[in-house]
Amino acid sequence: MKITQINIRSLKSNKSLLEQYINENKIECALLSEIWTNKKSKINIAGFRKHLHSRENGYGGVGILINNKIISKSKVRSDLEPLEVIEVQIKKENKDYILISIYIPPQTRNKDIKEKLGKLLNELVNKNNVILGGDFNARHDMWENNSINNGRGVLIAELISLSNLICINDGQHTHYSSHRNTTSAIDLTLISPNLIDKVQWNVNETEIGSDHFPIDINISVERQNLQEKLKTKLDLSEIKIQLKNNLNLNECTTAEEIEGEIKKIILNNIKTFKDNNDKYIPKYWWTEEIGRLWKIKKEKFKLYKKHKTDYTAKELRKITARLKLEIKKSKKKAWITFIESINPGSSPLEIWEKINRFNNKKIKRRNNIIETKEQGIDFIEHNFIEEEYKTVTTQSIDIDYDFCSFEEVKEIIKSNKNTTPGINGISHEMMKKLSDENIKAITNIYNKTWREQIVPNSWKKSKIIPILKPKKDETDITSYRPIALLNVLAKNFHKILINKINNLVYNNKILPNNTYGFRKNRNTTDYLLNLTNTIKENNKRGMKSIAIITDISKAFDNVNIETLIKKLRELNFPTEITNWLEHLLNNREIIIDEESYTETILTSTGLPQGSILSPTLFNLYTINLHKINSTDCKLLQFADDITLIVSGKNNTKLYQNANKLCETLNTELKKLDLELNPNKCKFIQFDNTNKNKGEIKINNIKIKEERYHKILGVYIDKQLNFKIHKKEIKAQCEKYINLLKIFSRSRGGAHPKSLTMIYKSLINSRINYAAPVVWDHKENLLEKNILQIVKNKALRIVMGYTKSTPITSMLADVGEMPTRLEHEKNTIKHLIRRIQGPDSCPNIINQYRELENINYIKNNYEEFEETGTNTEELDKEKILENLKVKWKSDYQNITENVGKYNKQIRNNKLEDKPWFKNKKLNARATKLINRLRSGHSYDKKFLKKIKISENDQCDLCNTEENANHIIINCKKYDISRRKYKSITNAPDLQSILKENKTNKLIEIYEFTKENNIDI
Repeated sequence: MKITQINIRSLKSNKSLLEQYINENKIECALLSEIWTNKKSKINIAGFRKHLHSRENGYGGVGILINNKIISKSKVRSDLEPLEVIEVQIKKENKDYILISIYIPPQTRNKDIKEKLGKLLNELVNKNNVILGGDFNARHDMWENNSINNGRGVLIAELISLSNLICINDGQHTHYSSHRNTTSAIDLTLISPNLIDKVQWNVNETEIGSDHFPIDINISVERQNLQEKLKTKLDLSEIKIQLKNNLNLNECTTAEEIEGEIKKIILNNIKTFKDNNDKYIPKYWWTEEIGRLWKIKKEKFKLYKKHKTDYTAKELRKITARLKLEIKKSKKKAWITFIESINPGSSPLEIWEKINRFNNKKIKRRNNIIETKEQGIDFIEHNFIEEEYKTVTTQSIDIDYDFCSFEEVKEIIKSNKNTTPGINGISHEMMKKLSDENIKAITNIYNKTWREQIVPNSWKKSKIIPILKPKKDETDITSYRPIALLNVLAKNFHKILINKINNLVYNNKILPNNTYGFRKNRNTTDYLLNLTNTIKENNKRGMKSIAIITDISKAFDNVNIETLIKKLRELNFPTEITNWLEHLLNNREIIIDEESYTETILTSTGLPQGSILSPTLFNLYTINLHKINSTDCKLLQFADDITLIVSGKNNTKLYQNANKLCETLNTELKKLDLELNPNKCKFIQFDNTNKNKGEIKINNIKIKEERYHKILGVYIDKQLNFKIHKKEIKAQCEKYINLLKIFSRSRGGAHPKSLTMIYKSLINSRINYAAPVVWDHKENLLEKNILQIVKNKALRIVMGYTKSTPITSMLADVGEMPTRLEHEKNTIKHLIRRIQGPDSCPNIINQYRELENINYIKNNYEEFEETGTNTEELDKEKILENLKVKWKSDYQNITENVGKYNKQIRNNKLEDKPWFKNKKLNARATKLINRLRSGHSYDKKFLKKIKISENDQCDLCNTEENANHIIINCKKYDISRRKYKSITNAPDLQSILKENKTNKLIEIYEFTKENNIDI
């Protein structure tokens, strides 16, 4: 469903432009503000039914246009004046939607906004399919990038935070002033949580007569399809049983025979069924055991209905209790599994797909334009090189040792994640059900295959699935990247093989120090530290620096296998390994298999897509590139991500060096049948000016200079102050904060323990990523610290705190330190690992000495001063304990002014775990106690403070209504309070919270629940 939203600034004057826009963009609904009509106005939009709320003076006003084909019913909200609001209910594909257009005039008092907008948002708390849009005339960084927050914006942001709706503005400007030459974002769109994974929001910079841009809102609506289709699916539960009990692989002599026996069981357990959209989808927690107990319960119930005796009633109660217990256990297990499936690498889209699966919703797959054979051939030719069959002759050798042991194979099978089945339909999940006898049979085949140096043909096949790249054109063949499905038996074999290769590389120190990624004791943080430290060292030596971020055209796909094998032999790799790899990598079959066609090509070029072997082999293949390292250049490599750091005394020398080194690098790459892509290469000159001082060319093509560039997840900028990086991380985290908002509010909200896991995985991991690189010891501890602000916002949602809760109280109760100290802790831990590690990256360690942050550590931690950068033993625990002492000192100082109430409850102690870690409290109880411990709850005292309530007095007692008064003293609850001894015997609320006894905390929760007290 396509919706547009705009402040039209006169529907009459801009009618023709609006009609043109609606027709061109196939708009079905339009939310309009400032329509400037009155009751006498006669304006018709062809094909649309208009619902208007006009002012008598002909200004302001709001309206909603609905396509005539859509059923609609409107309601003018006069009760919300002076806000101008119209509400329309529509039905689309048998679903009800609520569309609301709103206009808040500039002269509206904040008092009226609090009352009327608060009322509207409260009405929508339990509503689904809500789209609310309009001109709010307010500015805040919740919806506008780099906004200067005004008073109205702060108020509206608070109301949105307290509501169930989500603001989906992404920071784009929606309004422009031509005479002031300024832009702003004052038009907001709010939606109900259930639509968040179905909505696309974008500002369309088309001029239609107003000084506001139209906002396009696209809501994906599932169409009803009643046509039944025959489909097939695997009976996975039966397959697992048969693999465990009936499979016998002892007679198999080849890998193909093993695969054949497993596939027989798979093929014998394919079920055909009729599929339609009304088909019931089992609950996420449904298991075979629950299904079995459910059947028994139905039988017991039938028996009870037929013979109503004490015995049949008792049997029915027993099976019902067992079923409830099993469902409870299964739900808990399913929730934990769901939480664990969310990881830092998950994009918001991937997580929403997981949420939909968790909630039993069907997943809408992205369209794949590669449907015809011609398109499939084009896709393969674009990504792979088709070649004739190549005869491979290798040196014959005798191998007198086993490739692997039973224990190795079993551990590999056990450790694999349950991912998509391989090309032969066999999955890791199925392999885990194999008996020890069958794993021994597979081990024997692996060892036989290794000794005979014969790679099974099925291991050289890969099925390619085209996947659309994010934010790319679906109609462009180059917008798709190939994902390979490989043979599962081969993948397990390759895991063992790569372990052997990596051990050889590590033990013989084959790879250069500046090669990172897919090797021991080398990670992205080391790469980025080397990059930034080198630039800082150059600055201290009075040298200018440039970082050239290179792009190698189809790096993995163009690897020359003959050159690779030759290089491995030069590096003295064992003959059995080079022989095996030569057989594996030549004559590989690439298959694209769609419903309407199958296409296969043969290739002996490039490294296999998705293979665990490929990154390490690429590192070895490109080892000679590091020969260009010199006093003026350092080459850093993370797989095919290569950065050149070039230095020079002045700009002339700097750019001479840069051009010369790019030419040298490209020459070395061409020897490997690789080449730089100048259109994708970029460079940054590190200084404080934006002036262009020179140019760099590759193949006579000028490459682009940038102010900043994202390298391995960190935005590196010209000044190396990481302000841009922190802003980008904040923007990323905001998307995940919306996810937390959904989890915390749905069905009473998830438990803070579960939400904490999601928060740590999706938000805190991003805040702390590459901490030794981005850490600034001079940064503010709590205030005006952009990453700390993100953390605060997330913690408020996770723990149920109010917006006014002091940061120190939140951090203390959840057992965390401020972001700056977290960065310091992670820097210390990283440095200790490198100093004490067996392969300590000496080039990194030496550079630490000159860095300002590291000097700060050495000055503040005497252990570092004593050891310098030697590999002597450091007392890690003592160093980290010093950091905790430092946080405690900061905490004591800050809580002299704010957070005193929580400090008293904690008896002035700080812990490194949440106060509720070992408490058996439900989600609502935990969030309630969080607020009470902080001294900031949703009582009248707080509501007056944020200007939602006009007074802070208890209606009955004529005294200030705070949490202590409500729970301990208010006369309204005297009778109810008698049942709760912990409350009646307590002098005040603080004394109960200080004791922190679970039974007493539960009584507080039960008391508020019984009396419908929402604080």
